[in-house]
Amino acid sequence: MGDVSPDDGMWVISTSLFEKDESIFQIKTHVFTESALGGGLNDWLPQIGDRKLRIWNPDDGSAAPGQPQVEYGGADGREDRLRAQCHCGGVSFTIPRPNEDDLASPAISSFLSPIDKTKWVGSLDICDDCRGTSGSHIMAWAFIPLDRCEPKIKPDLLIGTSKTFISSAGVLRSFCGRCGATVFYSCDERRPNDRENVVDVAIGILRAPEGVKAENWLIWRTGRIANYESGLRYDEALATSLSESLADWGREKYGQNLNFTIG
Repeated sequence: MGDVSPDDGMWVISTSLFEKDESIFQIKTHVFTESALGGGLNDWLPQIGDRKLRIWNPDDGSAAPGQPQVEYGGADGREDRLRAQCHCGGVSFTIPRPNEDDLASPAISSFLSPIDKTKWVGSLDICDDCRGTSGSHIMAWAFIPLDRCEPKIKPDLLIGTSKTFISSAGVLRSFCGRCGATVFYSCDERRPNDRENVVDVAIGILRAPEGVKAENWLIWRTGRIANYESGLRYDEALATSLSESLADWGREKYGQNLNFTIG
């Protein structure tokens, strides 16, 4: 929710925790965009209302991203895998591509891309709960069967340095207890059994070699933002601008504005 510099004692806090009041806080700048390999949120939120957002990166090149490596796993060691790992490395696992069992499962197939069955779905969410638990106006989620992750992760979501909490009835969330990164969202209604337990994975921890949007692994739903009405009540200008720019990106990327039901 915030951090403090050991050098000058200056705090940086998450403005998402406060009621929107532009006389106190106003979003003006995307910072460290060079760290977002392949382009990040600035692609989808270039402005809020009629206010164009500035871009800032340090002059010394320290924002340059690392280059994640292609990984393989599975029983034969040749299965294409995507690494998910928090900032400190205390939570780390890999995700495979959808397989035939996923396609055959009604509980899982509804979470697969409608235009490319080799990819999962990415979606933005601007609900009050995600904002309050992550400290971010906007959350990005991918939807993955927990049983497909390596190493195996139980329904309690505990792996490595992760900690969990119940954010509302039937909803379990996890985060890294050391660096604070958001990791999983799980709800009872998506858990018919252990094999078909579909969870949300925070896209911010994915280490896709092509970039932070993980476009070789995800198809993004660009025609709808999850819990849009909730975000609209909190910050109408941001929600509206995000929706419009995301749709424009989708038309440019996919040739259409993808609007489909997830789950």
